[in-house]
Amino acid sequence: MLPLPDEITVFPAHYGPGVEVHAHELVARPLGSLRSTLPALELDENAFVTWAVAHVKDRPGNYQQIVQINAGAVELGGEASELELGPNRCAIA
Repeated sequence: MLPLPDEITVFPAHYGPGVEVHAHELVARPLGSLRSTLPALELDENAFVTWAVAHVKDRPGNYQQIVQINAGAVELGGEASELELGPNRCAIA
């Protein structure tokens, strides 16, 4: 699916229990090693889109507020830490 070379370094947007994190070390892996451990990276484009749509989570309650702030339509004010502490659910949509 990804036309990039296997040597490209990939940094995760998130990590979970399957990722070891060590002080003073980057959390990154070569794309080639991820292709063999993340089955979704081996899918063609249509299959990947089907997989991604099936795994989309509900957006957090403050999603629309964050969109408005990111678009510059609403001032952030002093609530940045509250927005960061809220649920952090990503979605492909």
